[in-house]
Amino acid sequence: MTTETAANLADKSQEKRAVVFLICVGNEAYNVYRVMDFENADDRKKLDPVIAAFEKCCIGAVTVKYERYVFNRRVSEGANVSKIYRHRRIDDPGQDCRRNSK
Repeated sequence: MTTETAANLADKSQEKRAVVFLICVGNEAYNVYRVMDFENADDRKKLDPVIAAFEKCCIGAVTVKYERYVFNRRVSEGANVSKIYRHRRIDDPGQDCRRNSK
């Protein structure tokens, strides 16, 4: 069950869904939202463009070559591979995701 279903938002307006999302993510995220650029003013009131803007802002792009360099450098220093992976995930969980690399 998703939060959207639990809160009975599935059939509500895009604006209401976006507002509830912003309330759920908290004050710091709302402050980031306030300075985000959208293609048009109406996108600020729609859930899908708001989520897309947060993903772009928070996840960002990944440079696969740099990630390999960091990984290989730590391996050559004698670190345990599982510790490297855990350390990388804890430090910056969004930066090891290759989903946004092109």
